Amino acid sequence: MKTDEEKVAEKLISLLSDIRLDLTMIGYYFANIATRGAFLRLEEVIESSKETEESRFDRDKHWEEIIRLGRD
Repeated sequence: MKTDEEKVAEKLISLLSDIRLDLTMIGYYFANIATRGAFLRLEEVIESSKETEESRFDRDKHWEEIIRLGRD
């Protein structure tokens, strides 16, 4: 069974993988439509994915991040 977060991640990946879409225009519309809170949440998703990618093969970093997320 997938978590809600995993389902959202898969949906985002699917949407962003559509090469027919202009990502610059998506950013433009997002900036004009989204609240500041939604923008900050998107930044959090991006930062988390960068950190995960950078430490992908580091088990200690992986567990440190899981513990940190549990404290937030």
